[in-house]
Parts: sequence; C-alpha cells; structure tokens
Amino acid sequence: MKKIKPITFDEMAVKFSEWLASNRKSAEYLYTLPPAKECFKGRLLTGITEHEIETYRAMRRDVPTAAGKVRSNSTVNHELAILKQLFGKAIAWGYLEKGKNPTENVKKLPESKGRVRFLSLEEAKALLAAASPHLRPILITALETGMRRSEILRLTWDNLDMKNGILYVSEAKNGDPRHVPMSSRLRATLAALPRSLHGRYIFLGMPKVKKMRQIGTPGKPFQDVDTSFENACTKAGITGFRFHDLRHTAASYMVMAGVPMKTVGEILGHKTATMTERYSHLTPEHKRQAVELLSDWEKNDGHKSVTKGA
Repeated sequence: MKKIKPITFDEMAVKFSEWLASNRKSAEYLYTLPPAKECFKGRLLTGITEHEIETYRAMRRDVPTAAGKVRSNSTVNHELAILKQLFGKAIAWGYLEKGKNPTENVKKLPESKGRVRFLSLEEAKALLAAASPHLRPILITALETGMRRSEILRLTWDNLDMKNGILYVSEAKNGDPRHVPMSSRLRATLAALPRSLHGRYIFLGMPKVKKMRQIGTPGKPFQDVDTSFENACTKAGITGFRFHDLRHTAASYMVMAGVPMKTVGEILGHKTATMTERYSHLTPEHKRQAVELLSDWEKNDGHKSVTKGA
C-alpha cells in the first residue's frame, strides 16, 4: 500500500497555487484560496471531513463579497469546484488516499438560470470603437468564436491554421481541446497583428512607446485584460457586462442566425447539450417558421394518408 505523505492544507494550497500558476490559471482561481486557507489553517488534509467542507460552503454563502454584495450560489460553487480540484490533486500527488476526498460528495448549491446578457449590435459596435488597440483584436476573437477569455489569452501562433481558417484551442477550460472555425473577419484581424520574434503567444504586453503607456508585461502574454475592458465598457456606456458575456453574445447571435444548437455547443466546447439550451429562448421565430411548414390539415395536402392495416 502506498504510504501517504502528511501535509497541511496550507502546504497543499501553496503547491496547488504553484501548479495553477504554471498552467496560467492563477489570475482566475487564486482569489478563492485565501478564505479556505484561513478556515483550514494548520489542519492536516487527512483530518478534514465532508461535514467541514459543507459547513465551509454554507459559511462562504453568508459572507458578503468585497463590494459588500450578497455572494451568489454560482460564486460559492466556483469556490467549491476549486477545492474539489485541490483535493483531487492531493490524491494524484500522494498526499491523500483515493476515496478519501472530503469534497467528493458535497453538492453544488442550486443556481438560477437567470437571463443571458448579450450585446446588441449597436453596443458591440460602440465597444469595439471604444477599445484600446491591444484590446480590440481580443474582443473580436471573443465575439467571432465565443471562446473563453483564458482560452483567447493562451492562443499561440501555432494554434492558427490560416489556410483552412481553423483555430485550435489546446488549453480549454474543460480539458478537451477543440477546433474552432474562423470567420473571414477574424482571419483578417489576426493576420494584421505583429508577430514577435521571441514570443509564441499572439496577445502580448507592449512596452511604453512615446506617449503610449506600457501595456501588461512587454513580450509576455496577458494574464488578464480587466482594466482595459472595464474602461472600454465605461467609454461605450455599457453597464452590467462582463468579459464572459462576450461568449454569450457570440452564442446568442449564432442561435438567432439559425445555427443548430449542437453546432453551437461544439464551437463553444460545451460538454453537455444542457449547457447550450440556455439560448433556446432566442429561437422563437425559427420555431414559428418550422411549424408554418406543416400542411393545412383540412386540405390534407402534402400528407400521406394512413391506410387500414398499416
């Protein structure tokens, strides 16, 4: 039997943070760890129980956000997912026995589907016009593909197949690589970008040039574009909109254009059809057109009659 190496939650959190950083996930996930480290400070991983994880989940639901707002169930579920990932890595790395993961049977809190926030064509035009030069091609990539921010910022030149108009998403959030078709607009946008001799990533930080300030870390891929995105939204007069909503925008317009749900799900990298069904309410006109194709029941035209004994 493999001997389990004793480790505290604090020590595991450090190792997990280093793993996240090496996989370029730190900007998205590290903020969830400090509260958990405070709660389980000094505790051995092997001593943390399922009941304690459930108690922690409930406690996080009752703690307001930094902005003083009520913490949503979806935010708590996101934090729980990171804990599940941490304990999963602990098992993989030999710090916890298989089958002893205290998060394994802890259920997510119920989430409201809510409305899908997506840009109108006028808003999209205003946002692109307000975007800074380094942000605009990132926004176009999001609007044309529905890719997640992390997937876009990790794109490398090797991921582009300009000849066939295909983007290869090698570092997808769900772990499943996929191919995404590029529109002619996106191909032209990416083809116009300068290519660094020393960097393989497409979207890189830029040094200070004359009156232009430094953007990100020169020559290094962006960790995030939060500030420039928020500035562009403010300038364009767009409120209540997140970068992730660009993904909803792309998906919504695909659905409204009549693209089959299955195809939309494949482009976005959804693992289940349920994830794509949130956009089904955007197809009422297409559904109406579908039923209009039915024949006039009283005239009985276009329908095969059912014969006796058939």
